[in-house]
Amino acid sequence: MKRINSITLTLILALLHGHATFALTVAQKGMSKAVIVVASDAPAAEKYAADELQSFLQQVTGAEYKIANQKPVQQTCLLVG
Repeated sequence: MKRINSITLTLILALLHGHATFALTVAQKGMSKAVIVVASDAPAAEKYAADELQSFLQQVTGAEYKIANQKPVQQTCLLVG
């Protein structure tokens, strides 16, 4: 639980630093609400970052996240790169 709280705090601080005040739901009740998007021609480091983000979010939320090469029309996207 401490890990989730620290992640939440980190996200809140990051948002406040940018003066943004909005909520981004990436998972709810064990179901993903977002897609990770990385370009098909992205460098290896960006593809690795997308894989790491996918793994981390799955560990934290218990939801499964897809990695796509194109931005879906009506879904929250986590853009990498």
